[in-house]
This record gives sequence, C-alpha cells and structure tokens, in this order.
Amino acid sequence: MSMSVSDSPDADIRMAYQNVAHSGSLNWLLLSYGKWAGGLKLFAAGSRGISELRQNVTEDNVYFAFFRESVDNVRYYATVAYIPEAVSGLRRTRALATARTVQGWFKVSQAMLSITHRDGLTTDNIVKYIRSHQLPDVPAFSPPVSRQGSYDPQKSLPRVPPTQDRMRSPSMSSDPPSRSGSPAPTRGWGMLDPEERARRRQEAQLRKKAEDEAAAKQELLRQQRRKREKEDMLRQLEDEEMRRKAMLESDLRRAAMIKAEKEEEERLAEVNRVMERELKKRQDAERRSAETHRIEAWRMEEQRKIDELSRQVENAKIKVEEVKQMSAATASKLREHRLREWNGVLLRGWVTIQNANSLVWRRRYFELTETSMKLYKNDKELGKVLDTVELTGRLRGVKEWNDGFEELRAIEHSFALDFGDLQEPVSAYTDSAREKADMAGFLLTYV
Repeated sequence: MSMSVSDSPDADIRMAYQNVAHSGSLNWLLLSYGKWAGGLKLFAAGSRGISELRQNVTEDNVYFAFFRESVDNVRYYATVAYIPEAVSGLRRTRALATARTVQGWFKVSQAMLSITHRDGLTTDNIVKYIRSHQLPDVPAFSPPVSRQGSYDPQKSLPRVPPTQDRMRSPSMSSDPPSRSGSPAPTRGWGMLDPEERARRRQEAQLRKKAEDEAAAKQELLRQQRRKREKEDMLRQLEDEEMRRKAMLESDLRRAAMIKAEKEEEERLAEVNRVMERELKKRQDAERRSAETHRIEAWRMEEQRKIDELSRQVENAKIKVEEVKQMSAATASKLREHRLREWNGVLLRGWVTIQNANSLVWRRRYFELTETSMKLYKNDKELGKVLDTVELTGRLRGVKEWNDGFEELRAIEHSFALDFGDLQEPVSAYTDSAREKADMAGFLLTYV
C-alpha cells in the first residue's frame, strides 16, 4: 500500500469537506488508503454523528477524519488521525506525516488529534479536548467569493502550509492552541491607494516566494532522504547478497565433505553387511540342524506321552464303564425296594446342574422318582418343585467328558444326561465320586 499523499485533496474529498464545513447535510467524513495505490481517498461520509463514523472504522487500518459537532449551540470542528498501536516503524512515521498534510487541508479544524483506539472516538472526549486547548466560538465557515460572484471549491481550499510536527502522544494529541475568529476588519481594496496596493501585492509575492522556496527546500530534503534510504537499501541488499554467497559456498563445501564421508561409511557398511550375511547363513544352517534334531526328539516324546495318555484314558473309560455297569446293576436290584420303602423315590441328594440354554451352574437338591428327576431349592422346601427333568422314555445315556463333552474335562465328578434328538443335554456334577457312581447307576435304569 502506498503511503504517498499529494499536496491537495481530490474532488470527492473537497466536496465532502465543503459540505461538512458549510453545515450541510453531512457532519463527518472519513479518509483511508484502502485498496487505492494513489493516496488517500474518501472512504465514507455521513450525517449521524461520531457514532456513525466510529462504526466505519476498523481496528487495524489507518484513517483520517474531519467532523462537525454542535454542543450547547456551539459548533466544534476537529481533524482526527486514527493510527492503531499495531502500526509501527516506517508505516507509523509515514502515517504521522500524512496527518500533518491532512491537517492543512481542513483549515477550519480547531484541533488535530491522534487516536490509537477506536473507543476514543467519542464526542465527549474530543469536545473536552478542544475546549481545553481552543476557544470554542468558531464562526460559521464562509468561503471566499470571486468578483464575478461564483464560488470555486478548489480556490476556496487553503493552501498546504509547510510541514510542521504538530502531533502529540500516541493516544490523543493536538496542535498548539490557535485561536480561530473573524479577521480584523481592513479597508477594502477600493479604499487603498496605489502605493498600498503595490506594497501589499509585493508582500504577497514575497510571502508566496518564501513559501515556494520552503516547499522546494522541503521537497529537496525529501528527495535527498529518499535517495539516502534507497542507497542504504541497495547497500544492505549487496551486503546480504555477499553474505548469502559466502554461506552458499560454505554450505556446498560442507555438503561435499559430508557426501564423501557418507559414501565411505556406506562402503564400509556394505562390507560389514556381506560378512554378517555369510556368518548368519552359517549360524542359521547350524541352528536349523540342531532345531531339527530337537524337534524330532520332542515330537517322539510327545507322541509317546499321547500314546500313554490314550491308554490311560481308555483304561479309565473301561473302569468308569465298569463302575457304571456295577452301579447300574446294583441300582436295578434296589429300584423296586427303594420305590416301596421311600414312597416312590429312588435316590435323594445334592447335585450342581446346568441346562443347555444357560451358562450358570445351579446347586439343587434332587429326588429321582419312578419317571423323572425333581429339583428343589433345598431339602427344607420339598413341597416346592423348581424344575422337573423327565427321564423315562427320553434318557439315552449318561456320558463322560470324553464322549464329546470336552467342557466337562476340568470339572471333577461331572457327567452329562444325553436325550438324543429329544432335547439338549443336561450337564451335572456331584460332590464326590461315590455320589456320582450312585446317581449315574440309578440314571442308567431309565435308559
């Protein structure tokens, strides 16, 4: 964004300024660089006072405002430079210089204030400052009228005075108080004699010449300053380029050295890798041979254990079957006697049982009757049957864990009631081998 500002405002700024200064429909205008590269432009203008002006100001941009405010039937004019604290360095310096130029554009302004926070844009703050630094009785602005009676806005604007540093603190500052009022009455040009008119004309010419010389000197100083800044910048760029080249050459030498060292390391690493691969091959071959012998010995030992275990299982099955047959034979002999003596009950006792549709084992008191097995909560509540397992005509056998019930292998004294296709099997276990043998024997009488 360019920060350059011409010595005179453009037509839009002049028209808006005349409207505000003439007590027209506008009472404030706002200038900004915005997206324009040629300098300040009219950013906004309005008629609803400083609150409306403040709504058009953003926190991170530079603005210059001119506004009119009436308080107690007294009109106040002020120029405000809004330069946020985030603006620093060269940008702030140029913004302050621009503020001095804008101050020269708005001649009727009673004060020039610099504000860093948007909250400072209030009527009370600015009018209070004007009252403490400026006489408030500002006359109505009246532009000069040419002899033909027409008004030229361009000619009515005051000429830009030589730049003077009239800024104050970063938060709020003002020009030294300058009293505004009606000029002292003078005699009209028609009342002056030729010598007086010539003297005044010569004074005006001398004054204009001095001002032009001051402006030319100021412009020369500005151009010399810009030339020095440009030379300093070029010198800095040359120094930076020399440092960059030196650093590049150093980096290239270091990179070449690192590359050579890396290539040598890679060559030695490859030699080591080849040697390690050969050694690993020999060690792997020896390890595989030893592992093969070890696995074969282990396999033979495991096979021997399996064969031995199979023989033990078979012997156990035979033994269990013999026990079951013996118990079944004994139970058959006792069946009729028990039914008569125990009022229709073959066997009573405790058993832990699990139905096929449940994962929970439940301890129950049972009674084997002539046709079924009745389950009770305990031996004190025999009048309340919790469940009945029908056995006569349905039970197909009493199975061990090795008959296809692997889940019972870890449970001592366990067995399963097999009902074939009639229903899912029922798993159970007793407290002792004797109780298991008695119960299995009587259960086999239902098969």
